[in-house]
Amino acid sequence: MADMQVADVRELIDGLRWDRRRHPYRGRRRACREAPPDARRLATWLVSRQLDGPGWPAIELKEFAAALGPRGLAEVARLTEARGVTADPDSWTAQWGIKDLREQLAAVSGDIDAHVAVLAEDLRGAHRYGEIVTVLRAAGRDDDAEQWARQGLAEHPSSFQTDRLRDQLVDLLLDGGAGAEAVAVRREIYERRAIHQDYLALRHAAQQAGNWADLNGWALSLLRDRARAEQRYVRELISVLVSENLLDEAWAAAMADPGHVPESQWFQLIEVREMSHPADVIRPYQDLIEITLDRASDKYRYPKAIKTIRRLRDSYDRAGDAAGFAAYVADLRQRHHRKTSFIARLDQALVRR
Repeated sequence: MADMQVADVRELIDGLRWDRRRHPYRGRRRACREAPPDARRLATWLVSRQLDGPGWPAIELKEFAAALGPRGLAEVARLTEARGVTADPDSWTAQWGIKDLREQLAAVSGDIDAHVAVLAEDLRGAHRYGEIVTVLRAAGRDDDAEQWARQGLAEHPSSFQTDRLRDQLVDLLLDGGAGAEAVAVRREIYERRAIHQDYLALRHAAQQAGNWADLNGWALSLLRDRARAEQRYVRELISVLVSENLLDEAWAAAMADPGHVPESQWFQLIEVREMSHPADVIRPYQDLIEITLDRASDKYRYPKAIKTIRRLRDSYDRAGDAAGFAAYVADLRQRHHRKTSFIARLDQALVRR
């Protein structure tokens, strides 16, 4: 029996030993469960770690809630408020730490209104409204969540965090049976920005609402018109056409304005076309190889170019034009003969099949 107790204690101690490969708090929760500490001392330690420590790892009160108990949580709240009175108002670290502890205390309290009230003290960004929406949705209070989402979008209509809040509102509307309004929200932003992600979001909402068939043609026409008027929309149009499996039109759009098609998109288009139309991809492959070789800042440009050359050779072979590839390589060697390292790599690559 004594041996078993010693083994249990040793296992517990081993779990507390610090290993730089593991999270610094690994094993602490188990330790608190096996040998509960004094709640007030634990509260003091946690507050000190949050406000006086190095700033990592993050303190998560919910992980210590059981060990703290009501008494310990009350002590965390008391210490936090006391530090709030004396903390340097110009210290971002101190002010953020106090705010974070107050929000975590509200979260573990289970009082939804108190949690929302604490979060609502700082509404400087759309993401703060999103946090409130998340809390209310988890509590099943979708009507309140919708009101906060709408308010947040009204206050922050165009910040970089607004898209996520808009997603939350659309989900609320769809789940609440307001599909038409959800589609209207998506349509408004798509008309304004006309980017690939907005098209996909509109399609998803309309499919959920059951009216995508009515909008599909309009949505494609809008982006085609934008691409004709402004070249920056070409890449967006191509992405949408690929997502709709309109691959021939996507290829034609790229070939009509190749300079406004990113390399990654060219490779995507080539991948879906090279098997069925190998001759079509030869010129784009050649252009991509030149772009890669000219990128002097990329130390991996030669291996990347060789990889593309191998794929180009396969396309020449599928097109039944092995002689054309030989002529291309001869010209490539002549134009880049000063790049001796590249030429050596090229010779090695072409020897191997």
